[in-house]
Amino acid sequence: MRGELAGAVIKDIDAGMPKPEEEAAEAKPLHLVVGHCVDESGSEREKARFPDVTAERAYDLLRAEIESVCDENEDVHVLASAAPGADILALEICGELGFGCTMCLPMPPDVFASKVFGNLHEWHRRFMDLRDADTPVLQLSDREGVSRWLRQVGIDPWDRGNRWVMKLAETWGAKRVSLIALWDEDEAAGTTGGTAQMVALAKAAGNIRIHVVNSKELLQTTDVR
Repeated sequence: MRGELAGAVIKDIDAGMPKPEEEAAEAKPLHLVVGHCVDESGSEREKARFPDVTAERAYDLLRAEIESVCDENEDVHVLASAAPGADILALEICGELGFGCTMCLPMPPDVFASKVFGNLHEWHRRFMDLRDADTPVLQLSDREGVSRWLRQVGIDPWDRGNRWVMKLAETWGAKRVSLIALWDEDEAAGTTGGTAQMVALAKAAGNIRIHVVNSKELLQTTDVR
């Protein structure tokens, strides 16, 4: 029906779309940065994993890996969430290195902040500083939680958020995609919604380069029990 009109609309839209060769020329490497959150005081964690006092060391390790993975002669883009720990460090590093970055949140920023920062007031301040600096934000949902049908199959907002970010990476159209993970390499722990899940998703994708920064090095820099 109205084939001529439909053809004219399609032709007009196509004229404004980049050609495949233009898309290839503009494609840039994409890097996902994920990692553990800092250990919150009073948490139920039996053993230290990322003590807050080691954040400076974590920053140095992550920055060295990001600089190693990202070619200084290439225009790159980085995706990261904004939990206290590796996520925020990655966004800060990108700002200092001049890399484009996007903050990916599974829910509205204010709801996200109320869920993840607890008594980590300094990390909350750093999150607000990133927002004040107009760090671009991609937001999966306009509300807290997930739909009932997702809850019924055992998917929570953090699990869903991980899967969403990985799909973003797979469909970004990047020249290449890398995952940089500040991780203790414990595949059995935190299998949903955590760093181990993101590494597993990257492995399943099959075309994502994985770079692990072993977070166990953090425990060697201080007397942590």
